[in-house]
Amino acid sequence: MSSQRSAVHAGEAVAEALREEGVERIYSVPGSHIHPIYDALSRVNSIRLITCKMEPNVSLMAEAHGRVTGKPGVCIVTAGPGCVNSMAGVAQAYGAASPMVHISGAVPLNASFESFHSVDDPAFVNEMFKPITKWTTRVERLADVPEIMAKAFHIARSGRPGPVHVELPRLSDYSEFVLQEEPAVLSPYKSIPITVAIPDPQDVDRFAQAIMAARSPVLAALRAAVVAL
Repeated sequence: MSSQRSAVHAGEAVAEALREEGVERIYSVPGSHIHPIYDALSRVNSIRLITCKMEPNVSLMAEAHGRVTGKPGVCIVTAGPGCVNSMAGVAQAYGAASPMVHISGAVPLNASFESFHSVDDPAFVNEMFKPITKWTTRVERLADVPEIMAKAFHIARSGRPGPVHVELPRLSDYSEFVLQEEPAVLSPYKSIPITVAIPDPQDVDRFAQAIMAARSPVLAALRAAVVAL
């Protein structure tokens, strides 16, 4: 990558993060609030964008991707109903410990009251996702996109894997821009290493003793088949 950085919009910053994290597939249903991300991804040849018909399918496919590959399944949905309709797969990822990065549009930064699906509280959807994710956040500055995306992937993969939710609002309900109109020069994207949980030796000994003392131990093993997507 050239040391000379160009000014980018938020959609391009998100696309760079996804590329640098080694994402190969993204599951999505398009919508006006995420068009800038679609536009930027059209210039990233290493990522295949898979368009679905319904938002529940988007998150369920991303959950299956994370469960089978061990790498975060990535899905992108538009704001409002598009985002809320995808909650089932996110909840499943949380219960199954499947790594997922769930990206959505959001109530615009400068939306007037009741102009956006009658939702005036910018934190409304963000709060809905808190009980079913390891971390959820609403980005409000272009400069914060790289750091937040790196944190999202770090949390999704570290410890007990699971889903995270990242919201990217448009400037206003009818603006074509996410976060701000003017592009900005951002620092190069840097991934955050995974944090691996180390089991307590006492717990290991306790489980080993329980297995050794069992009269009829049963081993349950899961076999996953990798399907070409």
